[in-house]
Amino acid sequence: MICPRRVFRLRASIFRLKVVSHLAVISTEVPFANFAKHLAFSVWGSTSGRTTWFLIIVNDDIDPTNMNEVIWALSTRCHPERGIFSTGSSWSIPLLPFLSPYEKKHYLGSQVLFDCTWPKDWPEDHIPLKASFDQVWPKDIQDKVLNNWSEYGYKK
Repeated sequence: MICPRRVFRLRASIFRLKVVSHLAVISTEVPFANFAKHLAFSVWGSTSGRTTWFLIIVNDDIDPTNMNEVIWALSTRCHPERGIFSTGSSWSIPLLPFLSPYEKKHYLGSQVLFDCTWPKDWPEDHIPLKASFDQVWPKDIQDKVLNNWSEYGYKK
């Protein structure tokens, strides 16, 4: 029996920070409820994803390479209780500065998912429209404001 496989569009960005830990951001469509958790376990189960300690998953209207959009999604779409999932004790490397001496000795750590996607079971009319300067205002108004920015007393 052949099972049809569904391929999802993913955009990802790995941010290698100036520390020894890693952060990854994935932008994706959400085909079913709890998809972010399924995707997170797929990432963490892969060879290259096992050292991704912090994973942020956003809807496909967010550019994962634009940290302004990522932080916006984190602060407006990630529920502080239901949207944050920690794996608990899992394999780790002892080089991570946030680990305790016990965790380093026993190679214990944790990974965390920030689910910044809208819940699949929400009615379409309950999902807020993305409200930002470039989304809400017409292009001519945006240009006028930006061209007169310094006249309003702000630095460019």
